[in-house]
Amino acid sequence: MSAEEIFRAVTTELRASPEAEQRDSWKSTVVALFADVFESVKVNPDRVPPAKKRYPLLKGVEPALLLIFFEQVSVVDSCTFEQWCGYARTISRDLYNTT
Repeated sequence: MSAEEIFRAVTTELRASPEAEQRDSWKSTVVALFADVFESVKVNPDRVPPAKKRYPLLKGVEPALLLIFFEQVSVVDSCTFEQWCGYARTISRDLYNTT
């Protein structure tokens, strides 16, 4: 399954059952979608501070916050996969404070 197909599947499931028990698996899937886009952002590794080298690994409440963001843009705002990728790239650049 492509990332775009996964995006559509999760969006469809979230629309159908926003409070379903699959929230943990959706969270993992959204984190994986984010990681795919994150890895595509070109950053000079020598300029990345040690504290930021953990990305795209998310800790604590970060996966839950990413799922909330995903729900907002994909379900509520009906963004496309391309728009989601744009948002994820922007987040990635902001995490590294780079353009």
